[in-house]
Amino acid sequence: MVYIKPEIKLDSPEEEKDVFEPETELYIPGDDTQAWLIRVPRDVWHTWSNIYDNAPDGTKISLGRMWVRNPKAQQSPLDQEVRIILNDIPQQMGVPKKYEMKLDTTDYSNVVVFSESDLERPRSNSGLKPGGISKEDRYGPGYKTQVLKRTGLMSKVVHMGKAMHVQDANYNALRRKQWEESAVPKQKATYIDQVDKNLLQAGSGLSMGGLGSSRRSKGKKRDAPDKFVRMEKADLMRGLEACFRKYQYWSTATLRLELKQPEAWIKETLEEIATFVRTGDFASTWKLKPEYANVLHNHEALEAVAKVESGGELMTRDEDEDEGEDEFEDVGTNP
Repeated sequence: MVYIKPEIKLDSPEEEKDVFEPETELYIPGDDTQAWLIRVPRDVWHTWSNIYDNAPDGTKISLGRMWVRNPKAQQSPLDQEVRIILNDIPQQMGVPKKYEMKLDTTDYSNVVVFSESDLERPRSNSGLKPGGISKEDRYGPGYKTQVLKRTGLMSKVVHMGKAMHVQDANYNALRRKQWEESAVPKQKATYIDQVDKNLLQAGSGLSMGGLGSSRRSKGKKRDAPDKFVRMEKADLMRGLEACFRKYQYWSTATLRLELKQPEAWIKETLEEIATFVRTGDFASTWKLKPEYANVLHNHEALEAVAKVESGGELMTRDEDEDEGEDEFEDVGTNP
């Protein structure tokens, strides 16, 4: 007896459609679309990011304009003058308004910009819930409906560069304001005039009785040499400002004797406004950051390292070397 195996009918590929992940086409614009890819300072990036997050959907906000000067004859396109001038809007009051841009490339180098937007799901015409197994029973209790995305190719990046601040009056005024704000103490100390004598010592469970009744250790405690009390940060900033107006380079030990402040407190404040020089002729010293040096006109100060003698008087490193040379005398020898 001959047995004929029945033919297995497969579904048509056209009928195999995934209703949960429909196919979307990639949007490709025309060839005439070009874009600039610019690296901006961190404060500008945070400002623009906040503007984008707080703007309503679909709202276009004009941030500024780009000023491009045509290159001169026999001038490289990378050397053409390009400036960015931000608009005077409330969201951009905390950043400088003018920037100069240094171009890295003016040709297309396979760098593109993509965009992604949400797609609306097709709604059912019946308005009724579909029958059968629910999505939670099929995929688990933590299942979330996938948000459909549409990816598009926006434009080709032809110009790439870096934007830098223009140090004008607006820039110096903002840096001066930041300097003053950083001098305001974030925490304030509260001084108590009266102390409750019945407070319990932590962990002992015994009453203090009186402030003078506590026992002192028999061993004689050695006082820490040159122990200074922290001043307010605003006063310390004013003291540092006066120091850096005299000399461009200061060591931590010199500032400690000059300002009568703990080294840890001085270092914590210097990390905000200065950089530590590790190599070169001025190694192991602090120098103001460029933005703060321009505000204080620190470049007009003496380019030397302030030094303290044992007597406590300030002197520069160059003066110390000169005095050391005067101590030597030429002594002749008789044959």
